[in-house]
Amino acid sequence: MVDVLRQKGRPYLFSNSIAPAVVGATLEVFNMLGESKDLIKNLRTNTLHFRSAMKKAGFKIMGHDDCPIAPVYLGDARLASDMSNILMDKH
Repeated sequence: MVDVLRQKGRPYLFSNSIAPAVVGATLEVFNMLGESKDLIKNLRTNTLHFRSAMKKAGFKIMGHDDCPIAPVYLGDARLASDMSNILMDKH
């Protein structure tokens, strides 16, 4: 119950501050994005390539095709766990 309250309790969600390094990195990213649109174009190109290749390989990719967050739906918890372990071991 304590873990559930920590994860779902509203006061707990906002009690942690952001690390200064995260703030600095975030500000720098916004500066970089303001200077050039190439990073966004490259991200879109890589997203399309990854999603297309994964679908071609037979994987079910969830979410919108423009979104770089690409959840891979395997449909089986054991298979997902095994795949995760293999990827962690190899990479």
